[in-house]
Amino acid sequence: MKKISLILLFFCSTVIIYAETIDFSARTGYISGMEEEWNINYSDLNDLLPDTDSREAGPGTYELIDHILDDMQNIEDEMIDYGAIAKDIAEMIENGVFEIKTNTDEDITHVALVSTDENENLTLYLSRYYLEKEDLLTLVISSVVREFKVIYDYMNNKRFEYISANKLEEYLYILDSYYFQSRYINHAFIEKGYKVTRFEWFLSVDYKDNYLASFSNYFLGIDRDVVISGKMNLDKLINGEIEILEYLTIQYENFEKYLGLYNNTDTNEFYKEVNEITTISFLPFFLEHYTVMSQINDNEEYQKLLRQLYNLVDNEILYNNSVEEIVYSYRFAPEMRE
Repeated sequence: MKKISLILLFFCSTVIIYAETIDFSARTGYISGMEEEWNINYSDLNDLLPDTDSREAGPGTYELIDHILDDMQNIEDEMIDYGAIAKDIAEMIENGVFEIKTNTDEDITHVALVSTDENENLTLYLSRYYLEKEDLLTLVISSVVREFKVIYDYMNNKRFEYISANKLEEYLYILDSYYFQSRYINHAFIEKGYKVTRFEWFLSVDYKDNYLASFSNYFLGIDRDVVISGKMNLDKLINGEIEILEYLTIQYENFEKYLGLYNNTDTNEFYKEVNEITTISFLPFFLEHYTVMSQINDNEEYQKLLRQLYNLVDNEILYNNSVEEIVYSYRFAPEMRE
């Protein structure tokens, strides 16, 4: 099975430093009020089919989906048209464009997850582990909304095959879906005073403060600042705003700066490793992009800068780190579900 919303585990900001001091007590409101408004019957959320790793969703799950789509059409956002996306998704469901099934995944980033099979058939998987917990209703709803964005983009983006095969575009695509979820959480729940999980509160605060830089570190294992900086410089080269020599020089200075920021005794080892892995994973893309390669040719000065960029990091670092373990510890942390 190929997951559309792949999370690239082997890939800073001040928010990171303060992430664990967020005042979660501010998550006011009562989940019971949420249930009353949404009129959800939890006994119907899953049918009584035998427990398997993949099964059809029960009638109550489709009822929940209907509620979510209705609510999305009432969300007012100056940047995102949630209503238009909800209408498209409702039409897709009616026309059988994708299936809805359940599984037993406990990863908090997989509460809802879209996958395709070898025939490119779409399936939205909902985790029964989370569906069966009444106090996690907001998490289920916001996760489904995020994956609706994934489905919407998949069906409307002609470049999706390119995105899936491109590490940089895939990461930006994933991050965009969490931007979508974060803004929804704020409009649908936090502004109305509903209690949300720590994971959702973290998403909302981190989006407002630093566009999910901390989330990217902790839950994706990718240093967002390194990636965005490199992407901005590449865009300048593509758009003709800078020449190739300036591009290579800027990229070298930037990547050297980022590595220097994290390679000091005052920096947490986790951040160092995330930065190094991000650099190792994404630097080749910024150097091997066709716009770059078509301009370097055999120019000795360009080749020298290219070698310096490749020499910035030791590739063996990639295989000697604990980032994957730490990222998974956050994804499965019970306190994130509180």
